[in-house]
Amino acid sequence: MDGFAYAGESLAGAYKGAGQWDELKLCVTKLFRWGWIIMLLFTGLYGLGG
Repeated sequence: MDGFAYAGESLAGAYKGAGQWDELKLCVTKLFRWGWIIMLLFTGLYGLGG
């Protein structure tokens, strides 16, 4: 998850600094989507594995 956080901070800063608001919104949306996918995956694994 830290990798997503570091990449997200870097990309968000670059997009904001360049005034690319559509790309910033898309980046944040994709990061949230991947965060949910990873969270659901690990929750399922922990639930099944005990």
